[in-house]
Amino acid sequence: MKSISLAVIAVITLASCSSSFKVTHVTKDFKPKNCNGIYYNLPQTVIVVDVTVKKNTLTEGTYAAYAEQYLGIKNAIGKSSVSYELADMKISSSAVQDPNQYYFIELKKNMFSQSKINLELNEFGAIKSVNAFDERNQNSKKLPENNNKINTQEGVRLHNVINSNIIENTDTVIDKTSQDTAIAGKKTLKRTIEEKSLEQKAKEAADFIMKIKKDRYDLISGLSEVNYEKGSFEIMNNELTKIENDYLNLFTGQTTTAFEQYRFTFIPDAKSLNQAKPIFYFSSNNGISLQDSLNNTPVNLIAEKLNIMNSLDSSIIQRNSNKKYNKGLYYRIPDQATVTIKYKNEIKAEKELLINQFGLITNLPRFNNKVIFYPKSGAIKSIDFK
Repeated sequence: MKSISLAVIAVITLASCSSSFKVTHVTKDFKPKNCNGIYYNLPQTVIVVDVTVKKNTLTEGTYAAYAEQYLGIKNAIGKSSVSYELADMKISSSAVQDPNQYYFIELKKNMFSQSKINLELNEFGAIKSVNAFDERNQNSKKLPENNNKINTQEGVRLHNVINSNIIENTDTVIDKTSQDTAIAGKKTLKRTIEEKSLEQKAKEAADFIMKIKKDRYDLISGLSEVNYEKGSFEIMNNELTKIENDYLNLFTGQTTTAFEQYRFTFIPDAKSLNQAKPIFYFSSNNGISLQDSLNNTPVNLIAEKLNIMNSLDSSIIQRNSNKKYNKGLYYRIPDQATVTIKYKNEIKAEKELLINQFGLITNLPRFNNKVIFYPKSGAIKSIDFK
């Protein structure tokens, strides 16, 4: 076995002639009479659905109740909430081993056999080529790891303008004492600490916003005492704008958007053909879920076979049943299917794919010519007849 990049390619040289090996479909009860041989597999198609969910978070402002009173803002966010929407879906395919399509190449003992068959297998045991192996440089591409959740919310920086949550009250207390007929009065100052009310803090924040607005106006209109350079002017203006927006968010509230990435896989078979199969569940309140509930709606996948191979069915079945036919390696002829993703009867994505298991399985005649296969489907790519 030879390692090339991430893939493991097995190159097996089988001493044989055109009639010195036998290929058998492996079933549960299969027991090879001769252990001199090798197994290979025909791949099956996996439908891959990549889903992007948009998460909208509305955060109520701390001083939302006073937004209209102090700033005249009428559309402030009055209650925090989270909502989801299906932003995008993409359909693709990949290949894995088909557990029902393993085959055994059994070599027969033949002392006069001098020819060779070179088999190139991929890491899943699928045949890549026969008598066509060369040292091909395969540049493997590593997919970037996707975070399940991407949060774009940026923390709010608040300058220390509201100095404190407490205020100091000073009261005058007069203690009166009586001496004979004279009354003497003694004044003392009594200090108490009280926490500022939410309205007081809102008023201070609103006053500061108005001050920032005035400072920006003076800066832009040239009323400031210093004539700033362009670079300094832009930096100061941007910083004042940032501070103003941060404090406005305390009244208006804040809307943040995040995108969450999900990937779902589905292996279609004869039972799921033309049937709506839920791959996940979705609701605008809870987002994506794998559990069905009253609040969730299924997102269905439908694989509709196009039956392009129908014209070959009878001829291939007849040839496969012919016992006199000199059978060689088995391979697949995939059929096409339209894959549709629906949510509430709305088509979210649709694509035509080659589905290996919807096609036909047949075999090559026994010969030692060069054959190259598509590893993803197990179909023939090219044959070099000698």
